[in-house]
Amino acid sequence: MIKKQAAQALGLSQMSVTRASEQLMAMELITQEAHGKEQRMKAAAVGKDYYQMGRPYLIDPVQRVLTVKQTAPLKQLPLAGESALSEVSMLNPPALPVAAVSKSSPQTVSLVEADEKWQPEEDLMKLELWKYDPALFAKNGIVDPVSLEAALRANPDERVQGELEEYMEGIQW
Repeated sequence: MIKKQAAQALGLSQMSVTRASEQLMAMELITQEAHGKEQRMKAAAVGKDYYQMGRPYLIDPVQRVLTVKQTAPLKQLPLAGESALSEVSMLNPPALPVAAVSKSSPQTVSLVEADEKWQPEEDLMKLELWKYDPALFAKNGIVDPVSLEAALRANPDERVQGELEEYMEGIQW
């Protein structure tokens, strides 16, 4: 019953929730208890401890990055990448603002890539196409910290890594 309700709430099939819960149990991130016909899932830890347990399994949510012309609707998307990190740290913002959107969003259908060499920077932005909808977890116009960390983890810039580490340490879990 719990899996069925969770599946309906998330718009997933019951089979998808069952597979996901089995994977989370295999990674020892959740436990399940039988209560009659129900299977109740419980996180194996809370807060920062849970994040630390799950961190090795997190994947980069960014599937593709496009340079596009800024439009009013795109400016409403949550900030991502170095733009998001610059909002919550001492990092300077990048030359082109960075926002995130789900790769399956209707907004992506009409996107036209722009060439940075031929258009003024003030008209352009970077748009990260994510594997899921970043707006689901965004707060105050910025993608969530866990997704931001997963997206920037491989960034080779020492400044980015230092500010990212400091930001993640300061989060109130």
